[in-house]
Amino acid sequence: MASKRVASLIVGASLLSHGVAADAAGTLRPVLTGTWGGPQIQLALRADGGEIALACAAVHIGEAVHIDSGGNFSAGGQYEAFAGGQAPADQPLLLTPVRVSGHVDGETLLLSIQRAAVATETHSLTQGRRTKLLRCQ
Repeated sequence: MASKRVASLIVGASLLSHGVAADAAGTLRPVLTGTWGGPQIQLALRADGGEIALACAAVHIGEAVHIDSGGNFSAGGQYEAFAGGQAPADQPLLLTPVRVSGHVDGETLLLSIQRAAVATETHSLTQGRRTKLLRCQ
């Protein structure tokens, strides 16, 4: 029975073009990788984390993004806010904890970005789409 479950996860991962890795509990789960784009957002995921580029911010995801059998995911990271104009090169980064979560359905990824004391941002992204960001001024 366990071998069927593992085979099912590996086949599912192959169909989604993602790798497979063990989560913290040792359970094999597909790792979401690739690029997605949407209005004023670009997401790039690797096997060990990823980056979200927004007009006036970036999100640094510092862990693998595992998806469950329903296509849902959640991962932690750091939110970096940008100010308009030039900034000194030695200016410290303004990082705050963030949680990214969402759902993958085929080539569509619904993404939520949650920071403490800030309204949750939601975005709809398409796999393989490239977005030109209009950076904050």
